[in-house]
Amino acid sequence: MNSYQAGERLLCGGYTAYTPAGKSNFVRSGRWYTSPEPGDIVYFYHASMGRVAHVGIVTAVICSILGAITITTVEGNTAPGRHFSRDGGSVAEKRYTFRPNEIGGKNLINGFGRPAYGSDTCTAADLIAAAKGEIGYVEKASASQLDQKSANPGAGNFTKFGKWFGLDGQPWCQMFVSWCAYTACAARRARAHTGWQQTASGWMYTDETGRQLAGEWAHISGRWYAFDNAGLMLHDVWFQSGGGWYYLAGDGGMLSSQWLEYEGHQYYLTSAGLMAQSAYVSGVQPSIGGAPYYYYVDADGYWDSTRDTERLPAGAELAR
Repeated sequence: MNSYQAGERLLCGGYTAYTPAGKSNFVRSGRWYTSPEPGDIVYFYHASMGRVAHVGIVTAVICSILGAITITTVEGNTAPGRHFSRDGGSVAEKRYTFRPNEIGGKNLINGFGRPAYGSDTCTAADLIAAAKGEIGYVEKASASQLDQKSANPGAGNFTKFGKWFGLDGQPWCQMFVSWCAYTACAARRARAHTGWQQTASGWMYTDETGRQLAGEWAHISGRWYAFDNAGLMLHDVWFQSGGGWYYLAGDGGMLSSQWLEYEGHQYYLTSAGLMAQSAYVSGVQPSIGGAPYYYYVDADGYWDSTRDTERLPAGAELAR
């Protein structure tokens, strides 16, 4: 199952741009409730239209000891503020307080669809995060700059949610929910594949956005690693970068602040991992009672013991 299919499953039957169809999926699947939970899809009844005609994603629920229920929602195609709005042109956070007997029928709160959360779709937190990330988005005057939150504002119903669905320029509150379902499932899958993967050619790494690292350095779990242009982690090798040389150990981690013996020569790798060249390295010399001592590495990075000294020569460069 891919991310697109996972989003369809999450919404219990498929993506839709029509609120009655969205509600119908939950009713038909036996996932229609009159008691809300975070992550539910709330459907609103519109008296003049005689049907559900708006929808949002419940992000928080508070039940008072006196029986009142307060829900916080994120809705598409609504107006910011305290009052209900089904054609406000933006993604906004809203809040409603009602009692259990004010749910269903011709009440504003018609009911709650509960998505099919699970390991093959996503979590309620994933869907809520996708919705909250879009707060402040405004619909556009034309099919331009759709991915920008505040650019090209207008009342043309042009949005990235409609473009994704294939119905740009149409009322989009249900399309917003469909887009969030897909986005949440895609993000969940990207995280599931984050990290190291061993292939027949070697080790590769996928970051938290789902991107496979290639042709770059990466700081992972406190260590630096380098990847070739094919995405393979480099190891047991000298690596030239930015005009200097670095050594990547057998596990791929860059060595630093230490001496390295390689093919009969001693090299020093600085705190930044850079191979020291034409410089002195400070240390101690046990033969003289642990006193400060300076070891010299030449232009090729080789340790040249003939130039070691107890005193750092004037003007000499010190590798750290």
